[in-house]
Amino acid sequence: MISREALPVAARSACALLVAAGLLMIATTLAAQVSEGGLPYSFQKSTQPAIHSIVLPPVDVPSLLAEDRREAALGLPFRFGYPIERRLDMNSAGTWSSLPDGGRLWRLRLVCPGAHSINLVYDAFWLPRGARFFLYNDDESSVLGAFTHRNNKPHGRFATGPTRGDACTLEYYEPPGVDRSGCITIARIIHGYRNVFDKLDKSFGDSGACNVNVQCPEGAAWEAQIRSVAMILTSGGWRLCSGALVNNVRNDYTPYFLTANHCLGGEETWVIMFNYQSSSCANFDGPTTDTVSGTTLLANNWDSDVALLRLSEDPPPEYNVHFAGWSAVDTAPPHTVCIHHPSGDIKKITFDNDPPVSATYGGTPANSHWKTIRYELGTTEPGSSGSPLFDDLHRIIGQLHGGTAACDGAEPNDQPDYYGKFARSWDNGATAAQRLRDWLDPDNTGATTLDGIDAADGHSPVAEITAPAPHALLVGLVTVAATATDDVVVTQVEFFIDDVSIGADTAAPYAVDWDTTAWADGPHTIRATATDTDGLRGSDWIAVTLANHILACTAQTTPAAGVAPLDVTFSATVSGGAGPYQVVWDFGDGSDPATTLGTVHTYERAGTYHWGFTAQDALGERTRCEGDVPVSLPPADAADQVIAAHVTRLPGWASQIVLTNTGDTPVAPRLYALAADGTHLATATLHELPARAHTNLTPDALFPGVPAATDFWVLVADASRIEGVTVFGTDDDQSLVTMPLLRGGDIALVFPFVYISDIYYTGLTLVNPGQAAVAARLTALAESGDELAAIDVVIPARGKYVRLLDGIFPGVEPILIRFVAVSAERELMGFELFGSFVDQGLAGLPAVLMTPLTGPPVLRDIPPAADSVARPAGFQGWGISDTAVRLRWDANVEPGVHYVIYRKNGMYTTEVGQTESTAFTVTGLETGRTYTFLMKAVDGAGTFSAYSRQIRVAPLPSGQMDWPHRLFYGAVPDPARYYTGVTFSISGTDPVTAHAFIQDADGRVLAEAAWPTAPGEQITRELPALFGQAEIPGAACLRVGADVPLTGFSLYMTRPGLAEPYLFDGAPACPWGSYGLIFPMVPDEAAWTGVLRLTSLAGQDGTFTVSGYDRGGALMGVRSAPLAAGSQFLLAVDDLFPDAPSASAWLRVSADQPVIGQLLFVSPGFNRLGGYAGIATE
Repeated sequence: MISREALPVAARSACALLVAAGLLMIATTLAAQVSEGGLPYSFQKSTQPAIHSIVLPPVDVPSLLAEDRREAALGLPFRFGYPIERRLDMNSAGTWSSLPDGGRLWRLRLVCPGAHSINLVYDAFWLPRGARFFLYNDDESSVLGAFTHRNNKPHGRFATGPTRGDACTLEYYEPPGVDRSGCITIARIIHGYRNVFDKLDKSFGDSGACNVNVQCPEGAAWEAQIRSVAMILTSGGWRLCSGALVNNVRNDYTPYFLTANHCLGGEETWVIMFNYQSSSCANFDGPTTDTVSGTTLLANNWDSDVALLRLSEDPPPEYNVHFAGWSAVDTAPPHTVCIHHPSGDIKKITFDNDPPVSATYGGTPANSHWKTIRYELGTTEPGSSGSPLFDDLHRIIGQLHGGTAACDGAEPNDQPDYYGKFARSWDNGATAAQRLRDWLDPDNTGATTLDGIDAADGHSPVAEITAPAPHALLVGLVTVAATATDDVVVTQVEFFIDDVSIGADTAAPYAVDWDTTAWADGPHTIRATATDTDGLRGSDWIAVTLANHILACTAQTTPAAGVAPLDVTFSATVSGGAGPYQVVWDFGDGSDPATTLGTVHTYERAGTYHWGFTAQDALGERTRCEGDVPVSLPPADAADQVIAAHVTRLPGWASQIVLTNTGDTPVAPRLYALAADGTHLATATLHELPARAHTNLTPDALFPGVPAATDFWVLVADASRIEGVTVFGTDDDQSLVTMPLLRGGDIALVFPFVYISDIYYTGLTLVNPGQAAVAARLTALAESGDELAAIDVVIPARGKYVRLLDGIFPGVEPILIRFVAVSAERELMGFELFGSFVDQGLAGLPAVLMTPLTGPPVLRDIPPAADSVARPAGFQGWGISDTAVRLRWDANVEPGVHYVIYRKNGMYTTEVGQTESTAFTVTGLETGRTYTFLMKAVDGAGTFSAYSRQIRVAPLPSGQMDWPHRLFYGAVPDPARYYTGVTFSISGTDPVTAHAFIQDADGRVLAEAAWPTAPGEQITRELPALFGQAEIPGAACLRVGADVPLTGFSLYMTRPGLAEPYLFDGAPACPWGSYGLIFPMVPDEAAWTGVLRLTSLAGQDGTFTVSGYDRGGALMGVRSAPLAAGSQFLLAVDDLFPDAPSASAWLRVSADQPVIGQLLFVSPGFNRLGGYAGIATE
């Protein structure tokens, strides 16, 4: 409502409001504005919440409420939200993920701190057929959608209404094979600072105490008219008005909507909410689900403050709306009724028992308004603007313009209101755009009064235009065709061009001919409206372009988007102008243009490429079509990707990526070079890596276009059967680090040993393989476990963080730091380099994954859908006393899984326990007996997986014990030539004792030691010192056990006097073994001597087999041998297969018991040492 004093300012403000509001849909069940319902993809499939979140600035609520109090005095439309102008599109914001069905998923999370609701206005919105768009809050209590291609508007704009709470996620599913990718561009985010729309904690009832709910007895006679009145979200999405559906003389259910002129602004994205009312006379909050988005302004006139609009869609039958009658007779009725939404409240009804009088308001012409003298029951307030005034015959005679009526406590005050006269609006104006008569009496029957009608029952027909194609370029005579389906008979399909009818067809197939030469060249909208025997209608529309005379073009790309490297087919048509034509494609990536109508172009790197097609005719006239091709990297998927975390082309350094295809069929992995800031630098594809073949790749050969002085990382995709290592060091081969390619990450990592002094340095690297930036905290810890310092960092999407230790924590004495813990909001991978400034030693260690501590986690943006529960993997066990064994396994990827453990005894299988953990202790067993165990995973629906592998485990002999958490250091180099240092640290909150054992190659314990440790304390000792200067043999294995999880690693250094300079390397300790190992690289036998070490972790004897393959995948030899419980196999690689025709390039180990393995290699002069641990494959 507008007061007289406020009119000039308000009129100027209304003219400035060009974008309008979103849909109000807040419910504890699914809700949507004339949408198709259903569930978002992420509600039905397992997806990871690794999506891009944008936190908007907070708003100054006290200042806004103070402004609202001033605006209330001016009578401006009620304001509930604050608009934040922020342009966000699907390329600049959000996370794209590729899906198993070939489709794509885009998600974006918006956070408005402190908001009660969030609603959005879009300045570009178009969805292809098959696409589905949803919005939902964090607890999924407010869900809007699915919005589909049927929600596309000819003008290309849209709005969605508030979701409850301060966070809203947008989710868009695009099916495979669309001709044109969807477009969703946010223009405005409305921060709901008033709690208007929340069912649980809202301000309904906040309108004045004298207001009367429409369901009170006083409203009983007005039930039909009540159903015609709706609330409007207007003025850019943050203000509210009222209005009503009105009937027309044809009684054809055309959704005309009457409101106030001063409510206008951005009406293309208005949201009209019906039935927002209490279910009784008491103040119960009403439903907010019956809404329509979008209107078209048909007529408006300032003289009587009138506006007539047409809803973009017919209200569905389930809304049960009424089309109100009206009177254009300028005669005062004996009494009046107003139905409205004061202050955004549930629907109210107001009564004036006196005749209104003719008046002017705020400078309008004389006698253009009805003035109500004083309401006897109820009142109006801001938010009531535009509400209908009914006469005693239940016909609309005006709409609320303004006034000073309000509540005075529980009673209305004695102030007047002013309603623009319907009679004045009827024929006041020179054109149809200024008056009501042309719309409400389109056949000019002369009617001046009309009663209302209820909407028809039934289901609206579904129309779909089948020809021409959307966005087509048309010339000459064109057939426009459509299909129509319904639950009753479809009586006709009428076709419109820009809302002008070009004919109707009463029988399928529905079609009319359109002579496009009679229309202006340029863009047009085709609409097909189907009508059924119930009088209900359904429409479809598409945009096309006419080019009968002017030069015009259309162009499209197939596919519309995809993963790099992406081959895109470009095709175009040109018409109009004077041929012949000259055409040019600009692909937007700096490549050479193409000059044919159709062409194929490959985008090698990720990015959004803006392409353009230009056509020039013989007269020199030009036309241009353009668009975008989003090209992405593959989503993070630990099952199908491995990562080389450190590759360099820096001067003085050399890198090599070794890939081995461990499968029986060829593969074609793709390699993506990514900079520290996440920039995609280059793509390389191995078009075929044969079965069991092996290749050594250098960055110079893979990525010649990457600048030489670049430090980057490499993502290897399509690599489910690929294992490998990264080899890097100095280019003189004096320092060498061999590190297995990383697969999977974690939100909690530990760098188990760091050291910095005037001689040594440590550098840390964290890689973010995901599609959204990750916030992480790095904490420096002393040897005692005490925290020394912490720093928060943000790692870009697909980026990495690389720093020297003293650069990360400059305020801490570097020599005090012994290990670094990392916690992150999403999964990271990491490794450290430990080196010497003086000598050329270099060691590389991957960061330890810390959660879950009992099993390695899996990193996956979108896991493939599984029809059943996966069979548990990694199942193994060991004795921990003479009556108990410990079992452990890898965690399943399915959510909500628990595990059932069984013991097999002959033909019988007995359940021994269930757990949600990935470890279980079986007690009550007999020493000297071997037991067989197996297990299954069970999901929340009670679906069982297949059995795991069977394992045989025995309790320990009497008097012996082991621990539920163990670390194995399988390689102890020759003590005569190398120092070996050992580090281990304990997690948990209580002091514990760690138990260390050194055993020889036969499994005999040579020495043991107990080390009391505080929580988080790190124990670092040279190996002899760990056991009180015990003599250590050349073939030995170290084991550390405790009641809580441990982390650790070992470091080897050449002894003084044996080699200059002193060199070193290291290897992480293994918490458990595997039934299969891969060694994807065997060093060149001319430069190195390799030694294979296998260590049994079992409590009983077993056997193993080693197979060697050359670079082409040919089998070079097979060696099988027994492996006693707890023993170690040690043999030079050259001696594994003495009869092989050539050296093996990689090795595969299989065993019938859990084993760990290391491949150590030394130079002929024993002055260089390297090695790496075997990669577990089960």
